[in-house]
Amino acid sequence: MGSSDEQLDELLALRSIYDDDQVFTAAVRESGGAEGTASVHVQISRPFEVAAIQSEDARHCVDYMPPIVLTFSLPHDYPSVNPPSFTLTCPWLTEAQLSRLGEELLQMWTNNSGSVILFSWIGFLQNDTLTFLDIGSPLSLPGCQTLRIVLEYDQNKRSDVFDRELFNCQVCLGDMPGSACIQFMECGHVFCRTCLRNFFELYIADGAIDLLKCPEDKCNTKAHPNQVKELVSDALFERYDRLMFQLSLDTMNDIVYCPRKGCGSPVVVEGDGTMGSCAECRHTFCLRCQMAYHGLARCRSDLDDIFAEDDIAEYDIEAMDDPSTLSNADDESEENSEWDAVRYTVHRCPRVKCGNVATVEKKTPTRACCSTCLYQFCVHCKRAFHGVAFCQFKSGRANTIRTIYKYGSDLDKLELEKKYGKKLLQKFIEEHSSKEWLKLNSKTCPKCRTHVQKMDGCNKMTCSKCRCYFCWLCLEELSKDRPYKHYTDKNTPCYNAVNRVPEEEDDVELWD
Repeated sequence: MGSSDEQLDELLALRSIYDDDQVFTAAVRESGGAEGTASVHVQISRPFEVAAIQSEDARHCVDYMPPIVLTFSLPHDYPSVNPPSFTLTCPWLTEAQLSRLGEELLQMWTNNSGSVILFSWIGFLQNDTLTFLDIGSPLSLPGCQTLRIVLEYDQNKRSDVFDRELFNCQVCLGDMPGSACIQFMECGHVFCRTCLRNFFELYIADGAIDLLKCPEDKCNTKAHPNQVKELVSDALFERYDRLMFQLSLDTMNDIVYCPRKGCGSPVVVEGDGTMGSCAECRHTFCLRCQMAYHGLARCRSDLDDIFAEDDIAEYDIEAMDDPSTLSNADDESEENSEWDAVRYTVHRCPRVKCGNVATVEKKTPTRACCSTCLYQFCVHCKRAFHGVAFCQFKSGRANTIRTIYKYGSDLDKLELEKKYGKKLLQKFIEEHSSKEWLKLNSKTCPKCRTHVQKMDGCNKMTCSKCRCYFCWLCLEELSKDRPYKHYTDKNTPCYNAVNRVPEEEDDVELWD
């Protein structure tokens, strides 16, 4: 058999042996001989770690390394007389290492002179490169750029392999190719895109983004934002991104929100001061009373509620909280509900260090303007005038108005409805009922202060907002790694009380 026939047979055999993982190309020249390339994937033991020399502490585990590219040219008298000419290239091997490999390939030809050699060369590069060069894990790469090339290749190769495999979705129980599935990288669980898309869309629409995690039972791997963006629409992802940002801010102790209406931007609290400054609207305010910053002047949160010229202060609140103690106030309604006309036209300016006379405009009976500092305020809540928006009372005054409206005489109720509006009064009643219900049926998370209700189970609770673990009995925040240690420590008041029912819950009536 002539040299050309042996070359053709060898090239045909190599094309049939190596699949897409071993890319092999070759072409026969008209002048004789042939040329081509072989991309040889080096076999590595897993796990295999790589790191840049500049930062060897930052190691990365890879499954695939970029191939060694063997570029060859076969002379017309190969293999009977001359060996192939060749070059070796590889991004993660040094020039010295590639030179050593080249010398070994030539030595292999010398030992097998007169026989086809390409198959032996490819096998050596694939199986014996690491052993020959004494390379092990972790492998120190010559630079950060080389590390980036290796990691990108590993990621792309993993993605190609994943797309060709079949997986069983544990939600719909269907067998799907990897190209129709999503894998959670941290835990490795795989689900089909359709199931995950429905899952993500439901929770994003409900605002429960903290529940976007692996659907596998008892798995807490969080969904990566890139996975969410890949599955949901642009509008839903924008909502998800906004809610994630809001959730991050809500869990920060040094973040408050600008109290100016129409702004509400997050403000970073610096140190232990009482001043907040909004970078968005440039509003400077007191962190305690939420009013414009007043420097060393006494904070309004320390002052008693201003009830100037207001009949509310005349009521016995403690008596009114008990309807049985109310007397028939209808007989005395005329005397007790007489309003001085001056009270509707003249008010005292609520600004600190002012307190001068303010008059009410006839066209806008709820707006008063101070004749000295020109401050315009609401005559009901004494805050800056807010137009048709609801008044924002302090909790103490709101409860006073609520009590009068709930237990007072019909004339008092009518007068309050004229003054504040029926919608606002109903709002006070509803808010109070909600607060009372929460007070009786829930407790607050020690980390983010979110209300948490216990339905059943043990006393180790998980906050639905910040995912903090805490004890239902003493409200102490528990360790993320060992939350039940709190109940096995004899030095805690909750020792051996993981399933203890609090005394106030002993008499709770259960549904039949």
